[in-house]
Amino acid sequence: MEFAMTYWYGNNSSILSRINNIKFAGFKKISLHWCDEYTIDNGKKENIFALCNLLGVTVSVFHLPFEKADNIWNDNAAGIEMFEIYKRNIIEASKLGVKYVVMHLTENISSIKNSIIGLERVKYLLELAREKKVIIAFENLQHYDALEKIECMLSYDSAGLCYDTGHFNILQNEIIRTYYNKICVAHIHNNFGEYDEHNVISKGNCDWDILLKLLCENRKIEYVLEIKNNEKLKEKKFLLQAHNEAKLLVKKLIKERKKQMKNIRLILKKDLVDEKYDIVERKGMGHPDTLSDSLAEYLSNVYSKYTLKKFGAVLHHNFDKVGMMGGKAIVEFGYGKITQPIRVLLNGRASSQFGDDKIDVKKLLVDATKRFFSERFPMINFDTDIKILYEVADGSSPGGVKGYESKRHSWFSPRCLDDLGELKELNCNDTSMGCAFYGNSKLETIVLNIEKYLNSSEYKKENIWIGSDIKIMGFNDDGIINITMCIPQLCQYVKGVDDYLKNKEKVKQDILNYIDLLFPNTEVKLFVNTRDKINDENVDLYLTFTGSSIEMGDEGFVGRGNRMGGLITPRRFYTMEGICGKNPIYHTGKVYCVASYEIAKKISEAFNVNCSVGMIGQSGQSLSNPWKITITTDKEINLEECNKIASSILDDFHSLSQKIIDGGYPLC
Repeated sequence: MEFAMTYWYGNNSSILSRINNIKFAGFKKISLHWCDEYTIDNGKKENIFALCNLLGVTVSVFHLPFEKADNIWNDNAAGIEMFEIYKRNIIEASKLGVKYVVMHLTENISSIKNSIIGLERVKYLLELAREKKVIIAFENLQHYDALEKIECMLSYDSAGLCYDTGHFNILQNEIIRTYYNKICVAHIHNNFGEYDEHNVISKGNCDWDILLKLLCENRKIEYVLEIKNNEKLKEKKFLLQAHNEAKLLVKKLIKERKKQMKNIRLILKKDLVDEKYDIVERKGMGHPDTLSDSLAEYLSNVYSKYTLKKFGAVLHHNFDKVGMMGGKAIVEFGYGKITQPIRVLLNGRASSQFGDDKIDVKKLLVDATKRFFSERFPMINFDTDIKILYEVADGSSPGGVKGYESKRHSWFSPRCLDDLGELKELNCNDTSMGCAFYGNSKLETIVLNIEKYLNSSEYKKENIWIGSDIKIMGFNDDGIINITMCIPQLCQYVKGVDDYLKNKEKVKQDILNYIDLLFPNTEVKLFVNTRDKINDENVDLYLTFTGSSIEMGDEGFVGRGNRMGGLITPRRFYTMEGICGKNPIYHTGKVYCVASYEIAKKISEAFNVNCSVGMIGQSGQSLSNPWKITITTDKEINLEECNKIASSILDDFHSLSQKIIDGGYPLC
């Protein structure tokens, strides 16, 4: 936890002297009032910023002008002027590389009669900030702060909260408690609950509870000492005292933090990765089960991005019951054709309206499915070769009783953002588990990378005949790697049996060469397309039109293929949870699998160990505090460090969910 010092603390020393004194006291960062009101006392803001850079002090936060902040709500020239100042400030912050800008929504007013113009301006500023990759942290004040007016906009990625300890001690704000996970800047100072004195930490009666919670979560927050030299100490003495008190506060909170550890059980298992006997499978990107997983997740991502952009939040949905049922095809050497359509089952549930706005879910999903198939199977005519079976509904889960208020009544038809309870409190939607591992065995590395190699665009440019429905089964038999593979060939690029056999021998040699690059001098037994038969009575080859068995009767469904990380590993920690297509915000099984993967990855990289993580959540309980967590490693590691890593992931589900939506994890 590193503090920034406010540049404005009541001394009128020169810019150079002030920055040097701040640096001398031990501060490496400064929060700068990015306004012109204090130019006479503090110096020109641009000069302060330039000199900070020159002297190696980082300006981590801009505090936007707060005098005349009331004008943002006024439909007059003063309101327009304030709006323009804020726009300019955000653009300047972006150009100068300052991520956080703190904003007051009011100065003196005690209520807002007409909020429309102000809300339109705030929305514009948030959209501008999102474009410029800046976060606006709206500050709680010691008087009316209008935070409830912009509550519906806190779902913006560019919206945050500035938690001011002194202001909160005078006037406790429920928005800060409710949207606690949006706090990204903390102003730290003290008082006795009556006046906004901006005292040093030791002078006052502030309750540091929220600060303790923030520290426990170990997430990225800018902590700013926003104190004044009220006792008129010599400048250096004041700054040294401020820095020392900040360090003492952190020590005190760390002691408390140890009492608030996640419920982690560390397990040492030296043979966590079995390098002698192992079984590993991967269903390639064109396998019907992998296609179903990939399509379900793609639909979830498309729907999430659409509702996030249009309504400011990911609406309730789940597409984890998607499936594909094979069609029929004619396959000849040099020619192929779909004769009976591949049936694609679009199944699940999704919100079909938000307030009065209807959502054409069917069009959204069908268009996305068309893009999905066009990218993977350019030889397919979507209109004639694919038959969509659309069964997406919007019925809520059990729980709502007619005649009684229940969030279940509006689960898939929210009236406003208030109906999305996860925006206020993120809880498990189900009693479920998630697990993952990081640190692959030799066999796992070989199986995973062979399929990626053969299905890469580079390999396919040189071998246009290879299909995508590549299946690999590997067995490590006391150090001997045994691999059986099914590799389809595209009939339109294969002239005859000799051509097919030549391709088959080439890919076998390519695979052996690739394994030798990964693990030199490894003994490998490789079998490819073991069902092939070529004799006078029968010719049976893995020859396809599309490169996938979905063209000829094979079927695939979500959850029947690769697990988190991209492999099927029966000798590893394992879950039957089909995670693809599930809601990326609150679905316990899905987010816990991804969180387990992130935690295992970070622990593996931090301590050079193999790591498996499993966690269980209880329905209705906090998603950030799993009921049980097990962390298994093949070497001894430190529990507190594990807790720190786990907390950094579990207390920042917003970032994790966004990465899921962006397709940043190997879910299948």
